[in-house]
Amino acid sequence: MRRIVIIVLILMNLILGGFLLRFLIKDRTPIFHPFDVNFNISEKNLIDNGYFSIPEDVSLLGKRIGDTLIYYQLHAEYMYQSNEVYWRNCEIRIAKADSVKVVEFIEKHDCYIISKWNMENPRFFVRNGKNNMIYDCSIYKDTEFKDVLSISLFFPKED
Repeated sequence: MRRIVIIVLILMNLILGGFLLRFLIKDRTPIFHPFDVNFNISEKNLIDNGYFSIPEDVSLLGKRIGDTLIYYQLHAEYMYQSNEVYWRNCEIRIAKADSVKVVEFIEKHDCYIISKWNMENPRFFVRNGKNNMIYDCSIYKDTEFKDVLSISLFFPKED
């Protein structure tokens, strides 16, 4: 009987420990959403989730799904002795971007524009209504002369 009690107590501790670990471990999956970011990701998490190196003068990892490309810039090793994420950019091709389409797209994602802008001066700032993060946005033509909405966010530096 004593042996059964000990086994039951061990099993209960294992189950309780599993629940605690599940809630304490941070999710490190990259979010593929233009106005939502997981700040807990790392270079390894990005690679594990199908992001690949983009040849540039800085260290970038990116992934394309349809007309959307999301890429992350890593801190240079020689500066910070790590490859932590520094910056995230999301580029979305929009067929013939105009101010109405851009505003509709942004509002569809529970966000709103907080700066003055127009198609002649296409740089503006957007606040996410759910998490209050502010994104630096712009519209430009890519090499194929298609309109692209660029949504950028710098990651906070950990102390």
